[in-house]
Amino acid sequence: MKRFVKVLVFLMPFFNFYVAPNISFTDLILIASVGLIFFLDKKTHFVLKKGKINFLYLLFFWTIVSTFLILLEIKLDHYEGISLLKNIARLLFVIVFYQNIKYIIPNHKRLYQLIRFWIKTLYFICFLGIIEFLLQRFGIYYSYFIDGITTETVRQTEAFRISSIFNEPSFLSIYLSFSLLIIAEYQKRYNYIPKKVFKKCFMVVSFTIVLSQSIIGIILLGLILYHHRERVLSRFLNKYRVFLVLGMGAFILAVLSFNIERIDSITNQSDGSANHRLEGSYELFSFMVSGKYVFTGIGIGQQRKFLMDNTINFEKHYFNKKANTRSGINNLYVLIMFQIGVFGLIFYVLFFVFTFKSRPFISLFIFISGFAWGLFFNPFYWFSLSVLNIIINESDNKKKNIVRIN
Repeated sequence: MKRFVKVLVFLMPFFNFYVAPNISFTDLILIASVGLIFFLDKKTHFVLKKGKINFLYLLFFWTIVSTFLILLEIKLDHYEGISLLKNIARLLFVIVFYQNIKYIIPNHKRLYQLIRFWIKTLYFICFLGIIEFLLQRFGIYYSYFIDGITTETVRQTEAFRISSIFNEPSFLSIYLSFSLLIIAEYQKRYNYIPKKVFKKCFMVVSFTIVLSQSIIGIILLGLILYHHRERVLSRFLNKYRVFLVLGMGAFILAVLSFNIERIDSITNQSDGSANHRLEGSYELFSFMVSGKYVFTGIGIGQQRKFLMDNTINFEKHYFNKKANTRSGINNLYVLIMFQIGVFGLIFYVLFFVFTFKSRPFISLFIFISGFAWGLFFNPFYWFSLSVLNIIINESDNKKKNIVRIN
């Protein structure tokens, strides 16, 4: 099991590496994990606790209901039946994974092993990103492109923002910030990771996020630093407060200086990525609110087919019909509303707000991260939420929960 946990942690960031169309390395480890969960424990995996609302179950239930309501329409040609079933199955898989990961991490020893190997994986991802950056200094524009495997990554022939193994810098920053959050929360709860190891990890991850020039990543990094300042800056807070303030000021100026060109392009509305995420998402949101699919959505996983089959003119929202690949939605909330309607969006937000109600900071972190990507079925995303749930909630109740503190 220890080896399986290591493989699980290592493959989680490889969601842009594909073994087949729409089947990534991360999807494979998710399927293996769900299979292992049912092999390890024969008990019911969907226990409803009395007096407690499970918004994740409500989200799945509403997905089924909204799909049924959509299929009742007489004239409906934008959906693909097999695709609907596949995406409902994907949602079911991530829910099973989230609800039952405690069988893969049954005790604190396993959780400790997971966190330690996660730190090593983080170093590996950061190392690859820093290599990208250094190569560019010598005029070598190389990304981790493997023909037939990294199908959504393109070969680079000019300067680009580093993304390591991911196909977008924002995905790199999301992975790094979520990983850093989990390690920081684990350190806060148990204090088992040596301070030097934790601080070194924090510095390497922070440096890589700054190099990626991801605004969302820098915001999330700032939230983690502020909330865990006692652990990251404890020595300076106690003895060198003045130098700390000056150092932080210099660091902020350096970050702003390094990202000045991108900040300028964003403020001038000439940055395609930012325009798409902000104005494009608002444009698509306005279309949904004013249309007939505001309550049901257009069907889970049907956004590409819907945009291909309908003549909708978007100015800011990017969708290339000629490419015939993705819908280009990099906003999780707009994507959820687009697929399963406003009720689906409400259930999703209530899910993470109530799951981490004891830690509003984490809910805020998750909420902000949703504006950087639209990967609702991403196994890494649900893996992160699962581990956070174990650290924050499951381990609090030593008598009733399966996670036992040795």
